[in-house]
Amino acid sequence: MTMFSYLGSFVSIPIDVFGLYLIYFKTPRGMKTLKWTIFNAHFWGFLSDVLIGSLTIPYLFVPLIMGFPLGLLSILGISPVIQVYAAFSCVAEQSKKRGAKKFPCVTQEFYRDDNFVLVVNTALVSIPLSITLAYFILQIFVFFLQCLCQLFKASAVSARTRSLQRQYFLSVCTQILVPVITICSPVIYFIFAIQFDYYNQSINNICCIVISMYGCISTIGTIIIYEPYRLFTLNRIFGQQMKPSRNLIQDSGKSVIVLE
Repeated sequence: MTMFSYLGSFVSIPIDVFGLYLIYFKTPRGMKTLKWTIFNAHFWGFLSDVLIGSLTIPYLFVPLIMGFPLGLLSILGISPVIQVYAAFSCVAEQSKKRGAKKFPCVTQEFYRDDNFVLVVNTALVSIPLSITLAYFILQIFVFFLQCLCQLFKASAVSARTRSLQRQYFLSVCTQILVPVITICSPVIYFIFAIQFDYYNQSINNICCIVISMYGCISTIGTIIIYEPYRLFTLNRIFGQQMKPSRNLIQDSGKSVIVLE
């Protein structure tokens, strides 16, 4: 898992940095109201990739709420969970024994000395996690319906403006949907595994790797969705000067989105 995480970081971090560069330097004036919102979201996604995919690399034993870090901080001897480990060291030994009896096919990493137990009662994690996920999905659904109602209700705008607004709405939905799936899918699996005491270390590792690629996936989605970023990237890759669509015009070398 460590190798795949480092390999993922080797790919994702340059993409994240490139995405931040695009947002900061290549956002057209017509998108200036969105610039810092997009930049803020991608900045935290970038930190997430670095933290989870390089610095910590959590190795989890779901449905048991236990695991240990494999990242650079561990290699450097800096453990972010040293206080948790010290506080729960006795509980960890008991939990390891119970876990080994319950899941006899655990990997050998299960018996590492630095393997720590966050909580013994798994309900303390699964229930709040389920509530948070449900609330998160509810928020998305409510805002989606509100935007949809605003787009389709009668207002004094031209048909072209309305069409562009709908295109932008679809772009934003796609941009949000990609990272949401990246995060929600592993979380849903973790909830399922905890509730039904299902153990599969391979899926646990895949979920951690997918979460660690959140920022990268979000960046790629943004580059594909927004034409100014997409055109700049394609022009640099293929060395061609691709022209923007009719929804964009050029003003002093900068792309400006036209809504009318």
